[in-house]
Amino acid sequence: MAPLPASQTGVAFHSCLIPTFSFARRGRSLRACGWAVVALVVATGKTSREVTNTSSLLSYSLAWLVLLVLAGLAGHLIHATASAAASRRAAELLEQRRALARQLHDTVAHDLAVIAMTSQRAQLDGHLSAADLETIAASSRRGSTTLRSTLDLLISAQQEPFREPTSTSPFPTLIASRANYLERLGFQVNVDLDGDWSTVDATTAQCFSHVLQEAINNVEKHADRTKPVALLVEVTHESVSLVVLNQATAHTTRLNHNPLGLKAMKQRLQGLGGSLEAGLHETTWTLRATSPLLRL
Repeated sequence: MAPLPASQTGVAFHSCLIPTFSFARRGRSLRACGWAVVALVVATGKTSREVTNTSSLLSYSLAWLVLLVLAGLAGHLIHATASAAASRRAAELLEQRRALARQLHDTVAHDLAVIAMTSQRAQLDGHLSAADLETIAASSRRGSTTLRSTLDLLISAQQEPFREPTSTSPFPTLIASRANYLERLGFQVNVDLDGDWSTVDATTAQCFSHVLQEAINNVEKHADRTKPVALLVEVTHESVSLVVLNQATAHTTRLNHNPLGLKAMKQRLQGLGGSLEAGLHETTWTLRATSPLLRL
């Protein structure tokens, strides 16, 4: 193919090639295609006036077309890469916000509920005992500490991405501790741990620690303290399950348990391929959490 005699064709072509790439890079495909058509028409038209050989004209036209396609693909690739990175970042931020919401619900919301219930009970009893004052003070301190750490995280641009705190206690120890806590509040608690918890992977164990804590919070806020509470755990070779049974108060039977807490538990379990079922059957509130065991 002979070199093109005049440079005006190249200048005109590149004047249209640059917008083609630019629009493709910004994801505006229709405009990129429009400029590509304009570039091809202009270049072919100018070349036809300067080249008389048909085969040379076709060769030049094919070269123009290849350059336009490459420019469009390069712009599209840059746009797709940037969009994918933005989507990943948005997903990470969304998960961080969800983790923050779960953490605030699991800690601050629980502490505020304890303060409210202790105050209401003291109001009904007609006096505020030293134990009530200590409960209110301890809950206030915990809530205040959590709020400060959360606010520090939100306002600091240098902080690492938020990750939910992990429990350092083995699950059997944790469930025994939570059962003792409910018993101190006046509940009669039955615990049944069936199976070898040491076979449960760390990720699943951490998830069930969070689920147990939320279930205990709901029992504390909504259950009838004159009726027994059952905490049933079963570990098999393939899965682990937690069932919490408690009798609802007359007030609770007219209400739904905290949907935010249930939603947080369900999200945790679904992330592991598990499920959550919770509901009121006559006066018995039943929560059942199940998840397959992760195998490496």
